[in-house]
Parts: sequence; structure tokens; C-alpha cells
Amino acid sequence: VKNEDTANAVSPDNVHLYDPADTHFDEVNIYFYITSIHDFFRRMGFDKLDWPMKAIVHYRTNWDNAAYSPQTKSMMFGDGSKLNDLAKEEAVCFHEYAHAHLQEIVQIPYSKESGAINEGQADYFACSLSNDPIMGEYAVAKMGKPWMRNLTDQLHYPEDIQGEVHADGRIWGCALWDLRLALGASVSDLLIHKSFFFLKTTNPKFLDGMNAILAADDALNGGVNKPAILAVFQKRGIAKAADAPVLHGEELRALAAFDRLHRD
Repeated sequence: VKNEDTANAVSPDNVHLYDPADTHFDEVNIYFYITSIHDFFRRMGFDKLDWPMKAIVHYRTNWDNAAYSPQTKSMMFGDGSKLNDLAKEEAVCFHEYAHAHLQEIVQIPYSKESGAINEGQADYFACSLSNDPIMGEYAVAKMGKPWMRNLTDQLHYPEDIQGEVHADGRIWGCALWDLRLALGASVSDLLIHKSFFFLKTTNPKFLDGMNAILAADDALNGGVNKPAILAVFQKRGIAKAADAPVLHGEELRALAAFDRLHRD
């Protein structure tokens, strides 16, 4: 972790305890958060991020953002102007790391529903690891807002599509949180993680994301959760009650065979 405001913390006994007002607090905070979410995915058998990831705190000056760069494979956290210091909120770090996690499995276009899937899954994993469907409470507190995003919102597809990936990602994130409520955290976390290995790379839509989850359930559980999965996505409007999965039969078996050959 690099601190752009000052030289990095040094401790001869390797003990780093700081007050939250101390600039070095953010270094320790982000180190802990990155380690936590790395281990969260590692417990699901994911080892593609088993290397030191550079993270920068107090990035730029009064920067109201946090980001993961796939080019440099690093994370950046601004200390905010309108927003509070983004390195101090765990869900923000978990969200950015989830982008890195997806990027190491499948690279999908960052636009339209494909970009919304990317943002929605990052919100989901941030909230699931935090065990809280609301994220960004601290980041937006001084703006007088209760939260940045809430995965219990009653959003519905397609009428709530706005054409912006973060806004539309809320629809996908809410559907994934519904899945967590229906199946439990451990089942849904693993299904969503594994679904990325089945996700088409050419501009996937929400329906493709659902079918990737169905394919993962078929591979992992013999499709036992299919009725519950379909019910969740039908309620959000992503699948209609009369729809059959786009992927089924031989296609699902072929994808399961592909996953066995290319598993983590």
C-alpha cells in the first residue's frame, strides 16, 4: 500500500496502530480489507489473484472516487472532497477488488448491460462479504445521503434501465441479493463466482448472466436450485415466466465439461 500524502508508515517491530485521523491509518485499513476479500475468494478455490496487489491511498487531491485499473492491476482510493475518505469504508474496497476478481476470469465490455453486470456483481460481493445490503453509508455521509447503493431497492427490468452502468448495475446487484436471500450466502456466493466461467464474453445481457448462474448450478449442484433461481430473476423482470433458459441440455453439459477442464 502506497500513501500519496506522505512516506509510508515504518515500524521497527512491524506493529502498526494508528488513530483514524492519522494518514497511516488508511494504509493499514486497505491492507486489511484487501487481505480479507482475497481470502474470501480463496476459500472458494480462486487463486488467480495470489500475488501482491498495489493499492494507493490518498490518491490525487480531494479525489471523489475509488477504482481498480486492469491496465496496472492496482487499486486507488481518493480521500474525497464531497465524499468522505474512501479508504475508510470496507465495502468500497471490496467493490473494487471484485472488479479485479471478475477481470481475471472473464473480460466483458464495460457498457450497457454487460457493464451493469460488472458493477452489480461488485456491489453484490461487497455487500455479501460485509453481510449488509447497503453500501457507501460512510462515503456519502457528509453529503447528507443515507447510502450510495442499496441492494434491497425495488428495481425492475427493463423499465428501470437508465443507460448508465452504475445505475443499471443496481438492478443486477438487487437480483443477486435476492438470490442470496433465497439460497443463503455460501450457496449464492459460490454460484455467482462460478457463473463467471460460463458467462459469454460478447456483450452479455442480464439474461445471459442468469443463464451463466443456471449453468454453474447445473455443474455444481445438478441444477437443484433452478426453480429458485428462475423465480428470483422472473420477479425482477429479467426472465419472463414463459421463458425457458437460453442455455440448456447439451449446451449446459458442454459448459460443465469446459469448466472441469479449466477450473481454478
